[in-house]
Amino acid sequence: MVVQELIAKLGFDVDQGGMQKVDNGLSSLIKQVGLLAAAWKAVGLVIDSVKGAANLESMNAEFEVMLGNADAARYLVQQIQNMAALTPFETAGLIANVRMMMAFGQTANQAMAALKFLGDVAGSSQEKLDRLTLAYSQVMAAGKLQGQDLLQFVNAGFNPLQVLSEKTGKSMAQLRKDMEKGQISAEMVRDAFETVTGPGGRFFGNMEKQSQTLNGLWSTMVDNVKILMAELGGRLVPFIKDVVRGLIEMADSIAGAYRQLGDFFGLMLSDGPTAQDTANGIATAFMTI
Repeated sequence: MVVQELIAKLGFDVDQGGMQKVDNGLSSLIKQVGLLAAAWKAVGLVIDSVKGAANLESMNAEFEVMLGNADAARYLVQQIQNMAALTPFETAGLIANVRMMMAFGQTANQAMAALKFLGDVAGSSQEKLDRLTLAYSQVMAAGKLQGQDLLQFVNAGFNPLQVLSEKTGKSMAQLRKDMEKGQISAEMVRDAFETVTGPGGRFFGNMEKQSQTLNGLWSTMVDNVKILMAELGGRLVPFIKDVVRGLIEMADSIAGAYRQLGDFFGLMLSDGPTAQDTANGIATAFMTI
């Protein structure tokens, strides 16, 4: 009745039967458009699910190479997902942080332990966590704290020398001199992190608190949805891989067909009508129509 009501408000007198047909057609069109939009969203959901599953498969494969064991790789990814479900951080970011620490020589257990206190210091900021992870990885690889590492820590909101000063009673100036002499070991830096994130420390339980904020809850919800989508995509991945393998096997045949098509067009363009003749033919056809 939408069209009829609009016509009536405008003051026109029209055939009601015809308007009813228009209304019916409009309603049918709206339904079809709605169904098409829903189908398009469903296709997009499946594509995103497959992408998520493919990324997860790649991460598992990468950790499998690092650890030399497929079961250990899957267990590590599961640990990271569990941590993401209880913190304001998402799985993808945490996986990248663990991968970085392992690339710098940390074991999977060492990386997971470090991720907990680094995450508490970072709070809910993935950017801060990335900075802290990079600086921490460099310190662990070098075995000592250096000036550039200290600057990275400070820029991310944490000064290990301040913590060491409070623990040892040494002045900041003295600790800087010790650092320049290579006397601030990687173990001392780790201890500084564990001190501020342990019971009574100023960052104790920070991730847990941040996970209960609106931003933290939203991040957890988004990550959980991504995990579910990856599980859905995981069921489709084997089939899609078989299809892709089939296409790869057909590559030579497809390439041969394209080459033959290219030869055909080359022959047609060299021995066929000129461009001017083709244009004239098209113009004549339109004039006839």
